[in-house]
Amino acid sequence: MKLLRARVAVVGAGGLGGLAVELLARAGTGELVIVDGDRFGEDNLNRQILCRIEDIGAPKTEAAARRVREINPAVTPIPRRVFLDDDNADGILQGCDAALDALDHIGARLALERACARVGIPLVHGSIGGLLGEVAVSAPGSGRLEALFGADGPARGAEVELGTPTPTPAAVAALQVSETVRLLTGGGGPLAENLLICDLDALVFPLVRLKNREPEP
Repeated sequence: MKLLRARVAVVGAGGLGGLAVELLARAGTGELVIVDGDRFGEDNLNRQILCRIEDIGAPKTEAAARRVREINPAVTPIPRRVFLDDDNADGILQGCDAALDALDHIGARLALERACARVGIPLVHGSIGGLLGEVAVSAPGSGRLEALFGADGPARGAEVELGTPTPTPAAVAALQVSETVRLLTGGGGPLAENLLICDLDALVFPLVRLKNREPEP
């Protein structure tokens, strides 16, 4: 019932976000705000579960909303065909209980984290590059991603050089959804203070202790 009453924002509807939408809908999350201003291209077919040949050129949010309706009529998709930024983020997140970071641009991730702090909801971060991935939880105001990437970090991460093989987004999205469900149902866990590294090549999953952002003087 907690899941059915929850509203979650999935920001980014590509490799990570499409899989997260699929899993959250199957779990029975009541409302899914799906945020992405992009359209599908042929290069999305290897890893984006919402992308089919007939979807090439179609908005990603349109395919995501259709998939949610096909899976679970008890779940309401709320597609938002925009790219999240500092100007629109608060309005998008209003009324949400949690947000899931499925973005591929570090600046947008930091804008999302700032907005989550302002509206007071946790952010479940995930990113991928090659056969590596990471998952973390940023509590409101912790500045976890800013501490991780730096306020003036590069626009894109390791995926630019390493690509995005098929298995990596599936593994990371599953971990993000697991953590999101845990948060929505009142549970805590090791990702409250740690970064989980997913190395699908070496098959190791170390936890790295993270610090919160240092308070301003």
